[in-house]
Amino acid sequence: MTSVLVTGASGFIGQRVVRAACAAGYRVFALARRPSPGVDIVCDLRGELRDLPRVDWFVHLAGAYAGASHEELEEVDFAGARNLLAWAEKSGVRNCVFASAAEVYGAVKGLATEDAATLPVIPYGWTKLRIEGLFAEFAAGVADSRVVVLRIGEVYGAQGRLILELSRRLQSGFCPWFGSGEIPLSFAHVDDVAQAFVHAIARATGGFGLERGR
Repeated sequence: MTSVLVTGASGFIGQRVVRAACAAGYRVFALARRPSPGVDIVCDLRGELRDLPRVDWFVHLAGAYAGASHEELEEVDFAGARNLLAWAEKSGVRNCVFASAAEVYGAVKGLATEDAATLPVIPYGWTKLRIEGLFAEFAAGVADSRVVVLRIGEVYGAQGRLILELSRRLQSGFCPWFGSGEIPLSFAHVDDVAQAFVHAIARATGGFGLERGR
């Protein structure tokens, strides 16, 4: 049975990924920073990682929210990804899926493809792009690895905070519809996003691959 470790498993998307992976027949280990129903492993990715199960895949969802400061993103997202990849390489875990974001594209006009230029305009986008670089380096340095990066757009669904988050951004002076107002936003239901992670595991080929969600 294929085994999968899911970080950020208590989060909005993480809970759905755990359910979808279980439904697909995978053996799933749910990891989160704090104890929560359905969480198997309580672990802070900001520190050295030990005693995690050796799995066939890991799905990395844990991280700060889009409006976090540069300092928080460095401390939580970048450091966490770096530590997780160090553990994976040391433990012989070669396959992974990383939840990046459409914010890596920045001020796009029209439809962004995987080959579109990346020029983020907020710290969240810059941090996601830097972490993508860590995963690309991992793929290049680990033989027979399969590494998939999913660039996800705005995710909605039950228990989601999308409307509240957009309102908070407007109140703070940040609006995703900046510039000409012609920048399209892609909205994806959380269950569809969860299925994208499961399909990425099932269909990934060798090396490093990008998939967009915008």
